[in-house]
Amino acid sequence: MTPERQKWWDSLPEREKMLREQIWETKGTISKSKFALQRGRLTDNDKKWVISRIKKKKVVLTALKHEIDCTTVATFTGSYEGALAIYRCEKCGGTFENFGQSYCCWCGRKIVGCK
Repeated sequence: MTPERQKWWDSLPEREKMLREQIWETKGTISKSKFALQRGRLTDNDKKWVISRIKKKKVVLTALKHEIDCTTVATFTGSYEGALAIYRCEKCGGTFENFGQSYCCWCGRKIVGCK
């Protein structure tokens, strides 16, 4: 690991380190399962089971990635009838009026700033 990468890794919160390690392990498990399918030594029932496990691991992977990416920025898009300010979530694209909420009402990510 390069010194810059090590410095970045050390600056991460403990929870994010654990999430990133779990993502790495899950990707490895998926890769090993795909390799086992390519070898062709499994019975039909075993193939179905391995494929179902791969699908479940991919769902877990998506959830872990979403957990890391839990903040967003609300971008000002204009005002409605001159009174209400309309904002757009940078991650999901959902639009909402700014009532001082701290979370996007569409994707649930924490709003950290406004552009």
